[in-house]
Parts: sequence; C-alpha cells; structure tokens
Amino acid sequence: MTTKVRGIAFILLGLAALAAGSSRVPFHAMGIPLGAILLLLGASAFSNAGQLARALRPLVKASVRVEVWGAPLPGSTEGVFEIDSVLAYGAGLLFYLRPAGGGPRSLLKVAQPSAQRLEGGNVEIDGARYVSWAGTKLKRIEGTTAPALMLRRTGPNS
Repeated sequence: MTTKVRGIAFILLGLAALAAGSSRVPFHAMGIPLGAILLLLGASAFSNAGQLARALRPLVKASVRVEVWGAPLPGSTEGVFEIDSVLAYGAGLLFYLRPAGGGPRSLLKVAQPSAQRLEGGNVEIDGARYVSWAGTKLKRIEGTTAPALMLRRTGPNS
C-alpha cells in the first residue's frame, strides 16, 4: 500500500471515528480522540515532514554527524550518532538517535522543516519552527545563517 493511499485510509477512518463519536453508538466517547489521532496520522502522509521522512529512510542505522543551528548536539563525542528511526507525525520530523559509542536513544524533533537538500548521505534542512533535543528546545545562535539541521554521514559508507 502506498503512503498516499494509507494517508487517505487514515483520514477516512478518522472521519468515521469522529462521526461515531458524535452519535450515540456504544463507546462513542472514544470516537473523538481516536478520530483526531487518525486524522493526524493521515495528514502526516501528505506533509513536508512525511515526504522527507520517507526520503531519509535509507539513513536508518547509519552513523551521522549532527549539527543543529551550527552547533553539535550534546551527548556524544564529536556529535556523532546512529539513526535508529525517522518518522513524521503531523508537521514534525522525528529522529531517534543513539550516541555512536552506545547508550540510550533520544528524540531529535524538527518542527515544520522547510527547504531541504538531500545529497547522498548528507541532509540539510534550512528552516524549522524549532528544533528540540531530548525534550529541550535548542536556541538558534543569534546572527548565524546556519541551517536548522545538518546530517553528515560518517564511516566507511560516507
């Protein structure tokens, strides 16, 4: 099933759940939250973040150097991480990263990514509403023109 067909299916199921939630069928109270979640999943298939997540799937399990707003992410030697997964949820692009030397994975969220360039194992996302790492929003360095996110593949396949 293609991503767009899956997105349409989620949207239709979401609308059906919302309709059930507004009626008097059994368990109707679950219809509205379920419908909202399904609509968000359906919208993810058509968002810029959803398209970008699909394009970045070949980087899963790759070792990458990560920079946000021109600075390396804290928590790893030289900012090198392994990408565990890349997902889209609504307009957000979610990366689960693990330090190259091992350790627990953390979430890197790029909210509303825009103007991206993909070249081989390198990714550059020029703009974002915000970027957060492990639940903390990272501040843009004043006066810099650095992109919101840069991923540079490292290792033997770079």
